[in-house]
Amino acid sequence: MAGSASTITYDNGDCGADVGGRGDVRRITIAWTSDDTTGAVTATTQKISGRVIKVVTVPSATAQPDDDYDIAITDDLSVDILSNLGGTGGTAPSLANRDETNTECVLCDHEDSNTDRVPNSGPLVCSALSVAVTNAGNSLQGTTYIYWTPRV
Repeated sequence: MAGSASTITYDNGDCGADVGGRGDVRRITIAWTSDDTTGAVTATTQKISGRVIKVVTVPSATAQPDDDYDIAITDDLSVDILSNLGGTGGTAPSLANRDETNTECVLCDHEDSNTDRVPNSGPLVCSALSVAVTNAGNSLQGTTYIYWTPRV
């Protein structure tokens, strides 16, 4: 039984992107391999302080996860950071049911009452983030990218 594994890397420098005039964008990369019996893996980032802008999921080309695998990102209080972004009448973005072959992106901006995106309104975080992958299949792989800005 090999268990699960993850490698977390950080791009904390200015990558040249500007978010609505608010400054630099940073990226956390989590390369993961699911557990060989449960199909799950959990990784915890270092503490970040700022707003999450988007999350990108990329399945492995050689050991692709099962279709409709799920990812949840929670803060140090176990709150799903995407759960309250639906706004009044809107739908919160979700990392559930990820595709096994396609790269997918979830924007983390809040929706207003007309379900229009409100720029620079992604979830505010000030903690380490826990990334939990489930239903991925046994010993399969993918990469999760979390883009964030320290500017609020």
